Amino acid sequence: MNIPAGIFKSYDIRGTYPDQLNEENAVPITKAIYAFFKKQFPDKEKLAVVVGRDMRTSTPAIFDAVSKTLLELGADVIDPGLVSTPTFYYAVYHYDYDCGMMITASHNPKNYNGIKIVTNPNKGGGIIKIGKPTGMDEIRQMALDMVEPEKASEPGTIHVIEKTVEEEVQSALDIMKRPNLNAFKVAADPANAMGALYVEELYKHIPGELIKLNFELDGTFPAHAADPLDPKNNEPVQEAVKKHGADVGLSLDGDGDRIFFIDRKSVV
Repeated sequence: MNIPAGIFKSYDIRGTYPDQLNEENAVPITKAIYAFFKKQFPDKEKLAVVVGRDMRTSTPAIFDAVSKTLLELGADVIDPGLVSTPTFYYAVYHYDYDCGMMITASHNPKNYNGIKIVTNPNKGGGIIKIGKPTGMDEIRQMALDMVEPEKASEPGTIHVIEKTVEEEVQSALDIMKRPNLNAFKVAADPANAMGALYVEELYKHIPGELIKLNFELDGTFPAHAADPLDPKNNEPVQEAVKKHGADVGLSLDGDGDRIFFIDRKSVV
């Protein structure tokens, strides 16, 4: 089985589907990640692992492979459904689960997919994102070595959690002490990707007018790539700011963990 060493990046696992990352090699990769998780929680036989996912066309197959592998190893899989990466982080931290895997390729083109990894060993002290400084090289080596971690005495179960994004937005408003906000006109373009969910939910609870561009989730990215680092991908929302006289524009990346702001002069 081919697992390219180069898909283990500084902050996540990421590669083209299906030649570099697919539902077949996701199995030994998941086993390596689980073995790493077990080292963080040596006294726990059964781990609770949040497995979030984006809307890419290859994500369902990888999600199924990851979830099935975790269940066979004895982990309980927590399924929050389709979520942004910030919502995934919120689920792991707020509900105090042990660790998590987010299936997404962030801002990369539609033929990519990947896995972001977090642990929550301090329980209240903040989650740890796994990258090169925090364990990615160890995971890479275990995956390449086809490590077979010890299974729990019983298989795990899957638990679906709902309304995570709604609770995330309410938590954010609570942290900000429910401020009185001006009714700004905002144009937002999440590029048919995951940031659409929390932006739309937020605007159910704050004043102002939301001008929506490309809010329908679509893993083929029909409007443009979900990468605001490329200036051409910001042009639709810049034009919307001009057309509608918006106060600000938002351009989001594919998994919703980065936002570019466009001012009323349409400058990023």
